[in-house]
Amino acid sequence: RNGIHRPFVKSDMADISRLIDNLSQVDGVFGMSLDDVPPAARDLVGLRIMAENTTKHIRVLSFSPEGADAICEMKDVLGDSPWFSMGFTAHGPLRWTNLAVEIFKRTAKKKIPVTINGEPMAGVSGPVTLAGSAAVGNAEILAGLVINQILEPGRPCIYNLGLAHIFDMRTAIAVTGAPENHLFAGISAAMGRFYNLPSCSWVSTESMCVDSQAAIEKSMGFLTHLQHGVSVIWGAGQLESELTISPAQAVIDDEIIRYVKRLLRGVDITDETLAVELIRKIGISGEFLSSEHTLFNFGTELFEPSLLFRKKRSDWEKSGSKSLHEIAESMADEIIGEPRSEMISDEQSNYLRKIEKSFLKQHQT
Repeated sequence: RNGIHRPFVKSDMADISRLIDNLSQVDGVFGMSLDDVPPAARDLVGLRIMAENTTKHIRVLSFSPEGADAICEMKDVLGDSPWFSMGFTAHGPLRWTNLAVEIFKRTAKKKIPVTINGEPMAGVSGPVTLAGSAAVGNAEILAGLVINQILEPGRPCIYNLGLAHIFDMRTAIAVTGAPENHLFAGISAAMGRFYNLPSCSWVSTESMCVDSQAAIEKSMGFLTHLQHGVSVIWGAGQLESELTISPAQAVIDDEIIRYVKRLLRGVDITDETLAVELIRKIGISGEFLSSEHTLFNFGTELFEPSLLFRKKRSDWEKSGSKSLHEIAESMADEIIGEPRSEMISDEQSNYLRKIEKSFLKQHQT
């Protein structure tokens, strides 16, 4: 944040949640590991912080069976609506751990949506061929679906092959922003439709900062994921192979998503949009700027950026010759600094904190 890379702490989770709550194209907040919280409590503390700072859907992390119990108790505070979901990943190839199964078991019968993740790494925990790794991931996901349906028949499940990676044979890095990642996302969407389930995937980049590489990889990621019809797409603000999050990148990602959605909406062909009668009326050497047709249609027809620069060089120089990264950073700080509205009641917040305090007392090391 503001050019400094540092551990992610509780105050950052609150800031990111407030930021995401105000980004129009992002529908949910993903939990992250909190460096200033004991590992066993990072899931429930993160859930409490997100609940206090956003009304959007929350994807909570899962660290332990005991934490899962506390998360279920927290769900009872805010009612039966699926205001958060959870998920877990198979530790392949073809293996679900005791930890995963125990968390599935303890969160069953609570109507908590769960993402079932197959995460083969092509060339390491799956065949180097994409089709082979997809086959491994699909088998893992099907096993996870069966486990959850045995524990809670009808439990809402999301099919997630979009966490599949490739292994860079030169650098030994698990890659997240490659063309192959986007192909895995397409497979995830197709297989989700095949099984009549919503699908999930992730958009990230190997870039360490908000730069041109991040722009390339994330733009291609959001474009291909939306083209393939992935139901749930995570990764707003993510950098460094999902290890870093940047408020500025989240703001830029929001703009990328708006851009891509307009592109994919295409060209609407109707009598109104063809405007044949208007063209005849204006005629040769006329102008369309002052017509009511322009006034009524430009807002829906034309993409209006909230972040991208569209003025003259002289305007850019007068405003300080700022880069997109600098503009996004300022916008993120401004959004985070706005007065916070109440997301949950004081009574609910106090109850969540009571559960958190009791858990920390019992599990302090």
